[in-house]
Amino acid sequence: MNYRNITGTKRAKKRIVPAALLSVVLTFFALCGCAVTPGTETPGNTGDVSASATNNTSGETPDAAMTATPDAPPATEISPAPSPTEEPTQAPKPVFPENEYNIGTADKAALEYIAALKAPEKEILTAEQIAAANARMTAGSDSLIDILNIPESIDGNELAALINAPAVPGLPLFDQTGAEISEAELSSILESRNTGAIGEKEPVSAGIIVRRTDLKKVPSYKEFHSAAGTAVDRIQDTELYTGMPVWVMWRSTDGAFVFVRSYYYTGWIKAEDVAAARNAEEWLAFAAPDEFIVITDHKYDIDGGQADMGVKLPYAGIDGDGKNVSALVPLKNGDGSLGTRTVTLPVTSAHIGYLKYTYANFIAQAFKYVGTGYSWGGLNGGVDCSSYVASVLRTFGFYLPRDTKDQNGTAGRGAEISGMSAAEIKELLINLGTDAPVALYTNGHVRFYLGEKDGTVMTIHAPGSNKTVTTARFDNFDSLISIRVIDG
Repeated sequence: MNYRNITGTKRAKKRIVPAALLSVVLTFFALCGCAVTPGTETPGNTGDVSASATNNTSGETPDAAMTATPDAPPATEISPAPSPTEEPTQAPKPVFPENEYNIGTADKAALEYIAALKAPEKEILTAEQIAAANARMTAGSDSLIDILNIPESIDGNELAALINAPAVPGLPLFDQTGAEISEAELSSILESRNTGAIGEKEPVSAGIIVRRTDLKKVPSYKEFHSAAGTAVDRIQDTELYTGMPVWVMWRSTDGAFVFVRSYYYTGWIKAEDVAAARNAEEWLAFAAPDEFIVITDHKYDIDGGQADMGVKLPYAGIDGDGKNVSALVPLKNGDGSLGTRTVTLPVTSAHIGYLKYTYANFIAQAFKYVGTGYSWGGLNGGVDCSSYVASVLRTFGFYLPRDTKDQNGTAGRGAEISGMSAAEIKELLINLGTDAPVALYTNGHVRFYLGEKDGTVMTIHAPGSNKTVTTARFDNFDSLISIRVIDG
């Protein structure tokens, strides 16, 4: 069922909901609603270059024993999402407090780079051109899917292959407390995937992520570390963000975890972190909202929950003086269904619609992450090199693959560097970086090019374990795999 058929550029008075969706969505309750009782640079991309978004061959995740009970649903039930026939709030758009650099920034280092730009306020790509770039990336990458084109079911053999695809690390392994994971514990975790119960066909349900959650290779509360005290959890693949649409395809034996597909990754998440949409309208309110806000801070705290840069939430209104906007945040009702509540955010942290894609806005957004701690696969609220790149660009409407190996083949357009000397590459970067942002890909790592300073190429990136996002000199031109210009 292609939900794109239901959407348009403007929300209709009333959308027709496919009858087939009703049975599909209801199935979700059996999967995760009522039936659920509850530092090196290479790991910088959820990231290593051998990872696949559909096969999930890299990453890691936290755990606590398969017998652990997930958090119970809230004691008070949240009011459900608006009915499909309700009109969204038609609030006037604000006049944002902009300076000559559009969104603006107070960061002195960012302003220095912006001042050196040839055309900081020039629109690099329109919204339509960015949408076309997304379509090209989706068509050209095995790791991306059209998330709106949700099927009613999935072939059982295909589902089992997806679940079994990730390479699970072997023993010895240690959990987040430093305790060694036994062979019996590992076997129990693998068995909880419940693949023996998969039928010839299994229903696929529409879900919305209600809080930032870690996506794992296997359904486990335990982290898998190669040695006690190391930073990389070897079953952590990526993070999924608040408001993201997913396909829910399977559940663990105890119902505490569900196997989901996002637009760039498949894997296991806690069942408590996803809610079931009861109809297409509810799902599309988050999956493809007609009007929305985008988080522009590197992260924004919403009642203790982390909303990362690039998170998109349905727009719900604006105050009279244009200083605060309202948005809908997804919640999971006691019965597992999708509910919403309204939150208010300052326009300095949330923008109505995607940001205008200008070089000045790009620099401002990239520098907002400076000082943010690195974590492989975004574990426990952190950011790694490729999620940093993807999050910055998501504020403009780009939806890149998650891992560097996939990004460096599809993001923007590639520049030929084969056989070039260091001097020639520096000259090329100066020319390419004049009109649009540039990403530099090395083995398992990515960074943004900032320009040349005192004859040195300067970049900004999430370097690796126990480090923070920072600017850095770059001179190892022999390590470059690709240069990607983000202008189409």
